[in-house]
Amino acid sequence: MKKKRSRKTCKKGHIFYKSSDCDTCPICEKENKPTTGFLSFFSSPVRNAMLAKGIDTLEKLSNFTEKEILSLHGIGKTSLPIFRTLLADAGLNFKEAKKVISKINEEISTYHALLTVEDKAIAEMLLEEIMQSLPEAENKVWHGHPVWFLDGNPIVGYSKQKAGMRLMFWSGGGFEEPGLSVRGKKFKDASVFYLKTSDIKKRDLKRWLKKSRDIQWDYKNLVKRKGKLERLK
Repeated sequence: MKKKRSRKTCKKGHIFYKSSDCDTCPICEKENKPTTGFLSFFSSPVRNAMLAKGIDTLEKLSNFTEKEILSLHGIGKTSLPIFRTLLADAGLNFKEAKKVISKINEEISTYHALLTVEDKAIAEMLLEEIMQSLPEAENKVWHGHPVWFLDGNPIVGYSKQKAGMRLMFWSGGGFEEPGLSVRGKKFKDASVFYLKTSDIKKRDLKRWLKKSRDIQWDYKNLVKRKGKLERLK
């Protein structure tokens, strides 16, 4: 059932109708909209949220992270591209969110120490790229080899096998990457094998690691769901 619109009058005498309890006068808002400055690009809810936080210049906006701005009432994700463009045009950026950088687990160092010279070189290169791309990920030796986790969910790991050093992404089957040609039969994992460091294509590896953050299947709760794998994101 459509809610009945109520007639309202603002302090300036403007008459308007609204179906909600909001008393904001749309006529006043239109009159008060700035014609210059970055706030002139936004609707009144966004402007009000900015001003309530004391943000009236791009310089002040650059002191906040994207997450902090999105937490303000009245601001949605559709505003972010406009914010980014305006900041970039002014030579500014959002404040970078601080990431908790994990230390390398001693068990992984021990694992590397037991490898041959060639395998260790591959492992060290993989470790370096993983730590750069997933600095906040928890790392440990899991089921006998190094694995990185995000919020308890296994993301990427490597292990020495007969075919070479295997790099495996637990959700790699959803990356749509031909380079990850070894696919799991039961779950969504995908892997690639390396015999020497020159086999590692860093551009591909960086792209896969980025996708590993954005595309995840829920292995963390696999036992709880009795073997049923569901997508997280």
